[in-house]
Amino acid sequence: MLIKQINRDDAAQIFVSAQNASGAQLSVGQAVCWDWRNATSHGNAVNGPTASTITLFAGVVAYGQPDYADWPSNAYGLVQCWGVHGSVAYSIANTS
Repeated sequence: MLIKQINRDDAAQIFVSAQNASGAQLSVGQAVCWDWRNATSHGNAVNGPTASTITLFAGVVAYGQPDYADWPSNAYGLVQCWGVHGSVAYSIANTS
């Protein structure tokens, strides 16, 4: 877990390290959920949200490796789990 030093100029943010287990590229700003079904992960695998994993919301893709790049499959990067992020709008709505 990475917690930026709180100061008056920047909003506080908290990040966790995660692995892209989705099998596809994840983009910066995309919502991700913990992948509880992945037997090969070390408890840090994430996927894009689905109806069955939405309650496992982890945060949004913040940075990949190298910084500010999208994540290829199986790559590690940072997920922002708390704080202000300038390019995210996330909503859950019921459908019939």
